Amino acid sequence: MLLFSAFLEASEKLDADAFIELAIRCNQENQYDFNRVRGIDWKPGVRTARYGTPDLSLTICEYGDDSLDRNFPAAWLENYKEARRRNPRTIVSLQEAVGKHAGSKSQKNRKNRKGGKKGHGQASSSRGADVGATQLAAIRARLRKSHIVAIRQEKVDKGIHWQTDYILNLSQRSLQIQLSRTFRSGTMDFDRDFSTPWFISFLIDGGYLEPDGEMPIRKRPTVVTADTLDMFGGIVQGRHATRLPLVYVSRTDDGDLAVNADLLASQLKGVAHVFTEESHDMDAAVAQACGERLATGGALTILWPRGDTGYEAEERPVPRHVSDDVRGGFLADTVRRRIFAVLRQEDVFDEFTWDGVNALIAQTSTERLEKQYDSASNELEQARRRLDASSEKLRQQRDATSRLSADLAESRDKLDRLSERVSRQEGELDEQKRQNAEKDEKLRRINQETRRDDDERRKLLAKAEAEQQELIDNADEALAQQQELLEQERERADRQNELVDQLRRRVRQLTQQVEGLRDENERMARRFASGAVSTPLVYAGGEHDLFDGEMRDYVLEAVKHELDGCGHGDSKQSWRKVDVLSDVLESNDYEGLHEQRREELRRALVGYRGMTAQLEATLDDLGYKVIRGDRHYILEYCGDARYRFTLAKTPSDVHAGDNSATKIARLTQ
Repeated sequence: MLLFSAFLEASEKLDADAFIELAIRCNQENQYDFNRVRGIDWKPGVRTARYGTPDLSLTICEYGDDSLDRNFPAAWLENYKEARRRNPRTIVSLQEAVGKHAGSKSQKNRKNRKGGKKGHGQASSSRGADVGATQLAAIRARLRKSHIVAIRQEKVDKGIHWQTDYILNLSQRSLQIQLSRTFRSGTMDFDRDFSTPWFISFLIDGGYLEPDGEMPIRKRPTVVTADTLDMFGGIVQGRHATRLPLVYVSRTDDGDLAVNADLLASQLKGVAHVFTEESHDMDAAVAQACGERLATGGALTILWPRGDTGYEAEERPVPRHVSDDVRGGFLADTVRRRIFAVLRQEDVFDEFTWDGVNALIAQTSTERLEKQYDSASNELEQARRRLDASSEKLRQQRDATSRLSADLAESRDKLDRLSERVSRQEGELDEQKRQNAEKDEKLRRINQETRRDDDERRKLLAKAEAEQQELIDNADEALAQQQELLEQERERADRQNELVDQLRRRVRQLTQQVEGLRDENERMARRFASGAVSTPLVYAGGEHDLFDGEMRDYVLEAVKHELDGCGHGDSKQSWRKVDVLSDVLESNDYEGLHEQRREELRRALVGYRGMTAQLEATLDDLGYKVIRGDRHYILEYCGDARYRFTLAKTPSDVHAGDNSATKIARLTQ
């Protein structure tokens, strides 16, 4: 016996794995331990499974796959949703969707949408009266192209079978929930305390249900206030499309509610919207907004959807024959049973039932087996044809074999005659072989003698080559010794040449010093002879000239710089300092030797890209000896190890020479 049936619209968020996981969680979190299925070890992606025992089980099955969701016509789905809002009865909504998708609507369908009232949610007397055979076939064909996941929770308790089915059409985004049990005495009183399945609470809390038009699916009542009055009136009059029944709970003259609206909304969650009046004073405003008078004074009104025409009211007054303490519960039970009874009468396609889905799966398996059988039959027929052809070919081959046997007998006679000829020829051939063997023996002896001669010649040749190689090795050793002696002589000559060059440079420096001293003596002699100098102006220290006139030029250059810094050119007044410094310069013939040498060094190193023979000679004339290192040249100034400078063999840029010249001149000139 069917106890409960509800058709819900699922959101895109509810995919197959989320649906299965939600159903398993609903079972495992059941408040009664004896209702929980043991041993569930489900993994995402598993779509076919059975858990539990024969008395308490949870079964999952799948029809189709995810590819059907991608290929399902979006236009058909939109048409269905629109028709579902306009006419909440499932079969009629599907009929309208098929009619729009095909580009035409039957006259019968238009009558269903525009026709008069048929009672409070009563189902039609037969499915054929609402839907034509052609459209019905089109609807079921479209549903069979859907992706469906079905879950059944089954329990056997004291001989009573309880079955809870969740059927999710993923392509159409529709969910059918049904609860049934076997009939026994007392079944009719079962729904007195019955409410919608707890699974719907999981769907609502997870946001897996599509809103009903502008109304979200809730577990609590909606209060009709001055702000929500226009919305409520629009729903009742059909201006806002919704499909679920409405339950309006008015307030008594004392301002109280005759029923527990929170409990009623929780019991009707997912199948009806519960509205409560904010205050008793809103009766007139509610009646005006809804276009008809709703129940007042604590009574309840059930409003049944009628598609485009809005809602039709069915009043449930407060019963007078029931005591006050149970009146509210009795009224709520009456409304709840009434709504559940109408839901049970709603038409449901087989494709939205557990048995229907399993029938589709079985039919699909049967069709697949039939295709495999047809394919095997075709292959068997082809094999038979090939066998017949092979038999005919074998018969032809047998005839050909008979002919070949006759030919073979004739060929054997010819072969016998040929064998006799071959025997005679073999005798002749044996004689020829004997003669050839004698010739081969003679040739073998000749070859042996020839090989002995060749071995002797090879031994003599090897001995000669060994002696020749020994002579060559001795010659190479003597040549290597000569080359080593020659290399030693060359190194000794290089060292001597270097020593000679050093001595020549030293002689040249000493000669320059002697010439300088001679000139200095002559100047001093002339000055002493003239009586201009009685004692030396400045005495020399421990340093000596590295080239002729070096120290004297340093001193005169310093005097000149000091004189240039006095700035006396525009003054007519005589300065003692200027007069003394000018007289020193004029009396000592300042030549500016260091400035000349700095300029020569700069010209030599400008654009330096590597050491050349000309550059090395120029540096040597200026007193810089070039010493070659692994990666740098070392310049030693005038043989004094205190003044050494490095110069890159491969400078990194074009300014390296200018920078080196500036640094060396600053430190030595």
